[in-house]
Amino acid sequence: MKTIILTAKDFDKHGKFITESFYNKERECYVFDGNVEINVPYSLFTKSILIKGYQRVESYQIVEGYQRVEGNQIVEGNQRVEGNQRVEGYQRVEGNQIVEGNQIVEGNQIVKGYQRVKGYQIVEGYQRVEGDQIVEGYQRVEGYQRVEGNQEVESYQIVEGNQIVESYQIVEGNQEVESYQIVKGYQIVEGKRTINSYELLKIKGSIDVNHIGSRSSLTTIYFTVNNGVMFRCGCFQGSLKDFKSQCKKTHGKSIHYHEYLQLIIYAKTMYKLYQKEEEG
Repeated sequence: MKTIILTAKDFDKHGKFITESFYNKERECYVFDGNVEINVPYSLFTKSILIKGYQRVESYQIVEGYQRVEGNQIVEGNQRVEGNQRVEGYQRVEGNQIVEGNQIVEGNQIVKGYQRVKGYQIVEGYQRVEGDQIVEGYQRVEGYQRVEGNQEVESYQIVEGNQIVESYQIVEGNQEVESYQIVKGYQIVEGKRTINSYELLKIKGSIDVNHIGSRSSLTTIYFTVNNGVMFRCGCFQGSLKDFKSQCKKTHGKSIHYHEYLQLIIYAKTMYKLYQKEEEG
């Protein structure tokens, strides 16, 4: 695979990327068909970027989906972004990080161990991962969270206060930490899985579909008990009807609209089958 070396000629005096020959109108982002090395002290990409090889910052970073860095990002370990990532605050990756879903970092995040985000994670406060963390559901950190052991979030977790996980924690239901929690042993949080307070089907609560749409990124389908099918795609979260309307408004009759249309048809079909199976 070829290596694309970006030097001072590809950026303006403020560090903004200016080589428009890499812009792909169909994908609506910069596309780099190979490995990327950035040989400037500061780089700013004001449009979405798609890198099919690797991008060298200080170590190794792979971006295949959508990445937006407006704040500070330091990668000394390994980072792979296949979904959506937006960094507006401070992020330092010294270990291994894989983002397959959606991640927004508006506060401070330090990853020294292993972190895998398959669902949706928002860090507005301070998060430090020194052990292993897997987020398959929804996690929002507004306060302080330190993971020294292993943490798996399969459903819904909100940390508004302080949480320290020294051993092993599995969140299968809904957990809200408003004050202070320390997990030194083994903790399993069970309960109903929800999205926006709507209970999800037990047999199949959600499905992730990656590399779809103009940003070639992740869309999550939710199957609720009493509110039908819901979608999360980028900044959008809402009902099937609203999702279809938004897709038509954004993409018109383009190929991306038809991609999402087929996904809607699939979601409606599977929802009926899951409901029938769950009712027995």
